[in-house]
Amino acid sequence: MISQSLKRRAGVLLHVTSLPNDNGPGKFDSNARRFIDWLAESGFAVWQILPLGPTHSDGSPYLALSAFAGSPAFIDITSLREDEALNESWFGEALKLTGQDSIDALEKTLSQFLDASFSELPGANDFLERNKVWLQDYAQFMTIRHAQQNKPWWEWPEALRGRDPAAVRKIVSQYRQQQRNILIQQYLFDRQWQALKQYANDKGIELFGDLPLYVSHDSADTWANRRFFALDENGQVTVAAGAPPDMFTEDGQRWGNPVYNWPALEHDGFSWWVERIQRQLDLFDLIRIDHFRGLEAYWAIPGDAELASAGHWEKSPGDALLQTLRSRLGDLPLVAEDLGYITKEVDELREKYRLPCMRVLQFGFDGKDDNPHLTYNYTENTVAYTGTHDNDTVIGWFESLHPEAQAFIRYKLGIGEDDSILDAMVSTVLHSIAFLAMIPMQDVLGLGHEARMNLPGTMEKNWRWQFQWEQLSDDITNKYQQLLQASHRIDND
Repeated sequence: MISQSLKRRAGVLLHVTSLPNDNGPGKFDSNARRFIDWLAESGFAVWQILPLGPTHSDGSPYLALSAFAGSPAFIDITSLREDEALNESWFGEALKLTGQDSIDALEKTLSQFLDASFSELPGANDFLERNKVWLQDYAQFMTIRHAQQNKPWWEWPEALRGRDPAAVRKIVSQYRQQQRNILIQQYLFDRQWQALKQYANDKGIELFGDLPLYVSHDSADTWANRRFFALDENGQVTVAAGAPPDMFTEDGQRWGNPVYNWPALEHDGFSWWVERIQRQLDLFDLIRIDHFRGLEAYWAIPGDAELASAGHWEKSPGDALLQTLRSRLGDLPLVAEDLGYITKEVDELREKYRLPCMRVLQFGFDGKDDNPHLTYNYTENTVAYTGTHDNDTVIGWFESLHPEAQAFIRYKLGIGEDDSILDAMVSTVLHSIAFLAMIPMQDVLGLGHEARMNLPGTMEKNWRWQFQWEQLSDDITNKYQQLLQASHRIDND
C-alpha cells in the first residue's frame, strides 16, 4: 500500500532496549535523540525497532502483555523533569519528591498524590479519548494481575477470569492506586514516545514499527476479547499457533499463542484489528506485519498436542481483513514479513495490496539461482536486509559456516578471500533495486556473534544486547555517508 512512494532510502534496525544506558535497557532519553541525530547525519532515513509492548519476564517483545499498550520500562524520568507542561501540573511536585530516576520510585511517590486528578495532567483527556477502546481493559487486566501475584489470567478465580463486572470493580477499587499508576504509565509512555517521534520526523527520520501477527496467551487482549481467540470456557488454548516441520525443525514450531477465531472477527467487521492498526498508525510511520503468511493460511495445532507436527493448514480471511483495513483507514504503510514457507497464494495476497516484501541476504546462498533473497531477483517493492533480529550478525553468521560455504558466498558476491564479507554484504544490499535497505546496528558496527539479539527457540540471553557510543566511530559515520551517497539512498533535495 506504499508502492506509490518508493523513494530509495536506507535505515538501521535497532530496538530501543539496545540503546546505551548505564542503568539497564535503553529508554526514550537523550541517547535515543542522539541516535536519531546520528541517523540523520549519516544519511539514513528510517529507524526500525521491535514491538514496544510491556513484556513478560523473558523480555520477548513478541509476547507482550498487550497488543496496544507501551512498556513503562522505556519511560525516562530525567526527560520528564525537563517537560515544562508536566512540571506546571501537580505531577511536577511528584517529580521533585522522587529521589531516584526509576519508574518504580515514581510510582511510590505518586501514592502521596492519590487524590490528584489524572484528567488535570496536560493532554490527559485527549489521551484517554484516543485510547479508550483498549486502555480501560488493559488497566483492569494489569491491576488484577498485580493483585493475583502476576499469575496468568486463566489461573485467576472464576469470577475474575470471566470478567464478572462486580468482581472486577471490587478488585479495581481495592487497588485504586495501582490502577491509576497503570494509567499514568501509559500516559507518560505515549507523551514521551510522541515527543521522540516528532523529534525524529523533524530530522527527516521515519519510525518503522513491528506488529506481531499473534498476541500472547497471557495478555489483556485475550482476557478482554476471548471470543476472538481459539480458547475454551476456562481460557485454555484449543488451537495453538506455530509453523510446520521444515529443514531446520523436524517437529515444527509450537509457539503457544492462540490462533484467531476468524469467523467471530469477520462477523464483527474486524473491529479489533482496525483498532489495533489504528493504534500502530498513531505510533509509527511504517509498520511491518510479522508472519504475514498467517493472513493467507495459518498452521493450526491442536491445543493438547505437544508437537507442531500435529497441525494442519487452515485458510485465513486475510483478503477480507486487508480490504476492510483499506476501506476504514485508507492506504496503509504496511510491509509484509514474508519469510519462511511462502506459497503462490501468499504472494498473490501481498501483491494485490501492493505491500512491500522482505528479503534477507543471509538467506540467499542455497545454491539456487531463483532464490528470492539474491539481489538480482528483487523487485523495487522490497525491503532488503543483511540480517534481522532473529539472525546472527553477518560476521557471526559467516564465521560459523564451513569453508566451502564461505568460498561459495564469496564467489556469489564477487569478492576475494582478502575482501571484507561484511562490506560486501552491506554494499550489495544498499546497491540493490529494493526501495528500502535496512542494516542491523550490529552490522553497522561490524560486530560478531556476541552481539546477536535473539536465537529463536531459546529462552536464555536474548533481547539483551546494547551498543556503546565509543563503538560508533567517526570512521563508521563517514563510511556510511559515502555508502549511502554511492548507492543513491540519500535525498539531496
